[in-house]
Amino acid sequence: MELKNEAFHLLRQLFQQHTARWQLELPDLTKPQYAVMRSIAEHPGIEQVTLTEAAVSTKATLAEMLSRMESRGLVRREHDPAGQTPSVCLFNRRRPKRYWQAQCRWGNAVDEEFFRSA
Repeated sequence: MELKNEAFHLLRQLFQQHTARWQLELPDLTKPQYAVMRSIAEHPGIEQVTLTEAAVSTKATLAEMLSRMESRGLVRREHDPAGQTPSVCLFNRRRPKRYWQAQCRWGNAVDEEFFRSA
């Protein structure tokens, strides 16, 4: 069987096409950041521990990613006065709700295009 017909090779090509399209349409968000953003959008005020599971990430990786996203004004972490785990919110004064809605639409469009071509 030729390499061009190998399953892994075809999957890798599809993934490269998806990544190229993603970077064109959503240059400000990596795919992992988008997954975190979507989880927060679907569950406003989600606890950081729960977000770790939803984003399929380790605590350390997620904490670092959230720090970078917070410094860019993409998310806001809030600490519960009762000492509970921090919760995470998307919408703040630097990024209005319509920004996130547009990002979700673009991400969905890229994924739909990818699945149609697969």
